Amino acid sequence: MAAPLVELSVRERFESLDVVRGIAIFGILLANMAAFAGSELGAMLGQPYTLTGTDRATDILGVVLVSGKFRTMLAILFGAGICLQFVKRWEAGSPWPGTYLRRVLFLGLLGAIHSVLFWYGDILWPYAWLALFTVLLARIGERKQRILITIGCSIAVIIGLFSFASAFLPSQEAGPMPFLGDEVKIFSEGTYLEQVGFRLTVWLMMSMFYVFWAPGALALFLIGFLLARHGVLTHPQDHPQTIKKMAVIGLGLGLPLNLAVLMFWQSGNVLGATGYVEMLAGPVLSIGYLALILSWVASGKADGLARQVAKVGRMALSNYLLQTLVCTTIFYSWGFGLFERLTELQALAVVPLVWAINVLFTNFWLARFELGPVEWAWRSLSEKRRFPIRRAPEPESAA
Repeated sequence: MAAPLVELSVRERFESLDVVRGIAIFGILLANMAAFAGSELGAMLGQPYTLTGTDRATDILGVVLVSGKFRTMLAILFGAGICLQFVKRWEAGSPWPGTYLRRVLFLGLLGAIHSVLFWYGDILWPYAWLALFTVLLARIGERKQRILITIGCSIAVIIGLFSFASAFLPSQEAGPMPFLGDEVKIFSEGTYLEQVGFRLTVWLMMSMFYVFWAPGALALFLIGFLLARHGVLTHPQDHPQTIKKMAVIGLGLGLPLNLAVLMFWQSGNVLGATGYVEMLAGPVLSIGYLALILSWVASGKADGLARQVAKVGRMALSNYLLQTLVCTTIFYSWGFGLFERLTELQALAVVPLVWAINVLFTNFWLARFELGPVEWAWRSLSEKRRFPIRRAPEPESAA
């Protein structure tokens, strides 16, 4: 096994990674808010697209600039996290994957629980299973990893182009979806058990879709693995040329690719738009976003803001689940029951409120504890030992 390239202390954290995680957590809420606030599945599965006026413009802008971008960023971060765990265990002489395999399995279990009991848009479940493959590929060598990245990206591009071609086909409205039922009624008026039944059906359905999505996502995991291994994500100040290339390709190619989504709204083919953005256009632009974030961190500008975002990133898993708790309370029948009652813009206005809750909770928690609550439980279960969580008192300065 070749020695890892990145220099890493076993106890070291990288602020650049935490900043990217924090922004990804903020961004994923932007992408998910429409599905928290109202019916999204119908349009994705071929039902008539009925948004008009400001709502339509807001939706299109979200697809062009947000959809598929931060999910991609999280996939890259998952791969980077696997690389750092691999390096830590290599340095310590520990077997690979060892106990890290349990960590991935517990994450998958958490994702399944989140999907069925709380929100069907969970990303932890599919990413945990992709992490299992990445764990097994960590030791195969960089050349083979690059080949797999090429294959995975090629499959994603083919599926994305096929989806794009569907924009030029005549729009066909789908019939009723009795296997799903009335999504609006279930979440605005239904009981919690009815909502669990709906989520279970959607979870099983989406798990089948992941077969097509997995090759491209696995390539993103491996891209994150290599970016971390070479220090691009951990020491961005040392890799200005690489980051510049990422920005030129990601923004220069990604923006036009995402603007092409406008063709789908003219044809009414929202399902085709979803496939095209998730598989092709979104990931390309995400690389550009990632480059901008790394450039910001490397510049040292607005360092106080970067540290605050990094705190949210340190508790990324806890904050991701907190977003679900807050949003389902606001929109579902067992909370304030606002599901499908807000316009697209009104729902978007909820996002800063949830961000503020994330920030306040993070600062409150990290002032007292070293790890986020979910991170602590996840790590303790995975390692079969209780990790210390309370912050050590600050040493008093000498008089």
